[in-house]
Amino acid sequence: GDGGLEQGLQRGFVEITELKLTALYPKEDVAQAARKRIAEAGQSDRITCKVGTVHDLPFDAASFDLVVGVGPILLWGDRETGMKEIHRVLREGGAALVGGRYLHMPDWRKVSSETLRQSAANTGLPGVRVIDDRGQWIEIRKGIRERGFAD
Repeated sequence: GDGGLEQGLQRGFVEITELKLTALYPKEDVAQAARKRIAEAGQSDRITCKVGTVHDLPFDAASFDLVVGVGPILLWGDRETGMKEIHRVLREGGAALVGGRYLHMPDWRKVSSETLRQSAANTGLPGVRVIDDRGQWIEIRKGIRERGFAD
């Protein structure tokens, strides 16, 4: 998406980290508008934009240390494929956190945490869990145990 939450997330990462960001947008026109806004903010050296979907991420395997998304999991048609794709693009020792509080999401779009847990289990991936104490979040960790941490 490209709403206020996504823009706020980008600003927050730019302000408090030195990370380079890659933002994913579903359509070229949305990505182009984001590129313009990013250029106007003088952040083109830190934030790049790609077009694609979580079901077929336009990135090589092991491209990212961190993947963060606000609000997407309830909109994914195939949650298992999305989780597997995120896992694919994470580097060893990487982590992902995607989800949200869904305060304004219509009830007919919401899914239970148990449904999300079943989707996570269906992936067969280690290190995938649902966190639901402040919204619904999917956490994906790749190779954390190999670096001496608990998944």
